[in-house]
Amino acid sequence: MVFDLTGAERICVEDPPADNSYELDISHLQPGVYVVHLDHRNGTVTRQLRID
Repeated sequence: MVFDLTGAERICVEDPPADNSYELDISHLQPGVYVVHLDHRNGTVTRQLRID
């Protein structure tokens, strides 16, 4: 999931592919800072995404 800094969900992928890679189309997002939250079988990862 991708959230903007107000907490609004901007992208949600319910059933990503089972392999180790996935490309997320962020072309529609406006420049700014976002939070990317990934849940996977080994745990969760949260990272900052900056779009200029």
